[in-house]
Amino acid sequence: MIKKSALGVMIALTLSLGLVAAQSANACCAYNHTGGEIKFAWHLAPDWHVKSGHKKCDPGKGGKMDVVKVISDAPDIKICSDVPVAHHGWVSVYQNDNLFTVKSFNKDGTVKVTCTRTIDSESLKQK
Repeated sequence: MIKKSALGVMIALTLSLGLVAAQSANACCAYNHTGGEIKFAWHLAPDWHVKSGHKKCDPGKGGKMDVVKVISDAPDIKICSDVPVAHHGWVSVYQNDNLFTVKSFNKDGTVKVTCTRTIDSESLKQK
């Protein structure tokens, strides 16, 4: 009897781990390639705050988000609004001086949407 129970537990654990791995493969992600913190403000889910050089992934079905530059001791600055995020896709934010570029990618790596915004240097200096 104990052997059957142990076998049942092992099978349940194996199946659970398989489901977790499958969910990770279905994730959508956000990458921050800028010099500071970016807020990925999902329209129907909690916001993601991602530090410079980091990413956040979560199992999900995609959706829409606003991409916001976080500035300490000053109002945040919206870079792009209503950025679509594909199921299994990702969003990357890049910075070249005061030019910010947001790219949304489909599952296959093709660019779905590109959005750019220039933020004046004085706004970026506020800390």
